[in-house]
Amino acid sequence: MLQGSLQQAEEIAHYFYETTRRLIISKSFTLSNTKGVTFVDIVRDVLRYVPLYWTATELACNSETIYLTSLTAS
Repeated sequence: MLQGSLQQAEEIAHYFYETTRRLIISKSFTLSNTKGVTFVDIVRDVLRYVPLYWTATELACNSETIYLTSLTAS
């Protein structure tokens, strides 16, 4: 199981939602011949990065725990 509790699952879901929303807003663009229509390459600019950001954030936030666990395991 990836998460340990319902609260952790909700925190992960919230992180994915907020990060996806922020990336969609920041990566959106308009073409010169469209009137107020914005575009985004959802796969290239958003979906492929959200899991990477989450993993990096989790590793950075838990790096001490991971390091200490690996030391005690050896």
